[in-house]
Amino acid sequence: PGNRGKKTVITWGFILPSSPGSRVGPEDAMPRIVEQPPDLVVSRGEPATLPCRAEGWPRPNIEWYKNGARVATAREDPRAHRLLLPSGALFFPRIVHGRRSRPDEGVYTCVARNYLGAAASRNASLEVAGKRVRQLMLLEPGALRKANRKLAWGRGGVGSAQ
Repeated sequence: PGNRGKKTVITWGFILPSSPGSRVGPEDAMPRIVEQPPDLVVSRGEPATLPCRAEGWPRPNIEWYKNGARVATAREDPRAHRLLLPSGALFFPRIVHGRRSRPDEGVYTCVARNYLGAAASRNASLEVAGKRVRQLMLLEPGALRKANRKLAWGRGGVGSAQ
């Protein structure tokens, strides 16, 4: 009774209500992810981009999720520091990372949606690089010989005087 004049379209396993006169066209296609986001290791304060590109018709809308929760971008929340680029990529002008708060670190997933369905990307981890403290040792020629010491080099180019 309430659905009089409406028909139901069944396509690719999805049931979609449609209005009178509308139909799924031959050019309409479910979204599919064609560029997957990679895992990233980024330094605090540096910019980062998680790419994601999807195809489909009508053109899919892109949403990002971090650890399963939807990511707010500057488009929806002017206070958000992440930007959704026209390509679908998630852009961080600078990675935020503190002692107690790590708002950018996590596992990200890109989801592309149109009226025919949704497609999700692979999970991509974004990690903030650990702070490496490097010390510079300046030695005068012959200093180690005078002190009867040897200079030893370990993994990663780390040296010590013994």
